[in-house]
Amino acid sequence: MKLIAEIRDPQLLLSLTHRKGSTFYMEKDGLWEVLYYSGNKVVHYVGKLDEAQAKEIREIATECEAVQFDAMHDICMIIQK
Repeated sequence: MKLIAEIRDPQLLLSLTHRKGSTFYMEKDGLWEVLYYSGNKVVHYVGKLDEAQAKEIREIATECEAVQFDAMHDICMIIQK
């Protein structure tokens, strides 16, 4: 079984991500896009984060120039700075 989550709740984002998977993010004008990937879980978040949430994501994630998620084709793509 595989979980694919398109979410908008920052608390749910933080509860679904951990260091065992790979987390990537980009932030532009206060809007965050975060992609978490593990073997059986993909979590895609787009929205705002408060300062504490942003700090937590920065601690576990890699900043990228672009984050793209296509659930229909089962593709996650990142472009690193």
